[in-house]
Amino acid sequence: MAVPADFSLAQSICSYGYFSLAPNVWLPAPADEHEDVGIFCRPLACTTTWASHPSVQSDLRIPSNIFASDAVVQRSPGIDSRQTIFIIIMQLRTESCINIEIRSRGPLLPGVQTCACLSVRRMLRLDQDLEAWFSCHALAKQRGFGRTYRSPTVFEDMVKTITNCNVRFKRTIDMNRLLCKEFGADKLAFPHPSDLANVDIDDLRKRAQVGYRADRIIRLAKAFVEGKVVPM
Repeated sequence: MAVPADFSLAQSICSYGYFSLAPNVWLPAPADEHEDVGIFCRPLACTTTWASHPSVQSDLRIPSNIFASDAVVQRSPGIDSRQTIFIIIMQLRTESCINIEIRSRGPLLPGVQTCACLSVRRMLRLDQDLEAWFSCHALAKQRGFGRTYRSPTVFEDMVKTITNCNVRFKRTIDMNRLLCKEFGADKLAFPHPSDLANVDIDDLRKRAQVGYRADRIIRLAKAFVEGKVVPM
């Protein structure tokens, strides 16, 4: 996938603390290598609703499988089929592009590759014009800093913001890890709104240890499922 000439994977990923929250994994570059040699990876639950989107399949490389059995395909109320994949992002500095690998348990469903690419574009803000910012901050331009990390979806960012309220960051880390483990697709990905909209509030509070935030998270999930919140 092509990236701007001033793009830095490490600066974009590590710009904001949410990159360290589950299900994200950042593998820093060795001490004697450039920081952009680092690798970002995470599971992602993609829906088949992207099947009709203009193809971006040429941006992806699919290597040997990382999983052991057949494809994980789930169907949840209110959405199309979902497939859990694992994405790995590396920067190819000599070619002004990033390499995106998709690993899955089996053949990809229609639209999953496109969903993965659109998710990467959102996470790294690849469509954002930073010229005005760089004109004011020469050091930021030199470092490639300005594309602050975002989650693949607005819902994930909003839930993580809720879990970041009135606690130390260690508790935020624990809550997001448990949300993925207890309620995410294949116990890996971050939960879709439909995974949380109908969860019992006490069950969510206990299993994800989110305390009073359980009510807020469930109400937010229902708002997304019912179309009351329109993601930007």
